[in-house]
Amino acid sequence: MSTWNFRVLDVTDENGGDPYLMLVEVHYNDAGVPVGYCDPCTGNENLEGIKQLIEWYALALAKPVLKKSDFIGKFEDDDDTAGDQEDKSHE
Repeated sequence: MSTWNFRVLDVTDENGGDPYLMLVEVHYNDAGVPVGYCDPCTGNENLEGIKQLIEWYALALAKPVLKKSDFIGKFEDDDDTAGDQEDKSHE
């Protein structure tokens, strides 16, 4: 069963070398290896849901910052694979 969580992703390389971090929703394979990411959900149907999102965002700040090289697979804007790790577990 695959999982997901919110994480901070370093996209400095894509920003012309200027430091830039993004909060993203990261998806993992069954081995716990990051395989993709997307924009995070920022809305909910009520304030309790928004509070839960903010708590999940805060948890992302306590985890190591990811780089694209931490992911396995290919990204549309890359010419090569995003990483060669096959059994690296997320933290």
